[in-house]
Amino acid sequence: MFFKFFFFLTNNIIGGEIIKTKFKIFFLWKLGKNVYEKQNSCDNIFKKVSDYCSYSFGDSLLSYRESIHLLKKFYLSFPIYYKKLEDISWEQYSLLLNIDNKKERYFYFFLSLFFHSDYQDTYDFIHNQYYERLMI
Repeated sequence: MFFKFFFFLTNNIIGGEIIKTKFKIFFLWKLGKNVYEKQNSCDNIFKKVSDYCSYSFGDSLLSYRESIHLLKKFYLSFPIYYKKLEDISWEQYSLLLNIDNKKERYFYFFLSLFFHSDYQDTYDFIHNQYYERLMI
């Protein structure tokens, strides 16, 4: 079942690039979900997924084990998939997932959605510590 999903995905990849950016977020969320669900039933799931992605897609985001851990954290942070998750880029999620406080992570997520921000805007929100200023 797990590798059937990869077979489906491999058929939707052209030249190592995912066809649509919106599909990319769904794919990364789905991959994180599959890794989370299979981690107890499959030995060394992070290495297997990393090796498979490296073989299928070449040297990309998915060929590193740390990235697979980040995908699992992405799924655990947003366990219910809905269309608004597609409104910000994976680069913005990588910034958000480095925030340990869940409330703070959601604050910056919704701030990025509200302002239709790009990577640099989200970076500025986080490094200007808007959350800390508003919570004082």
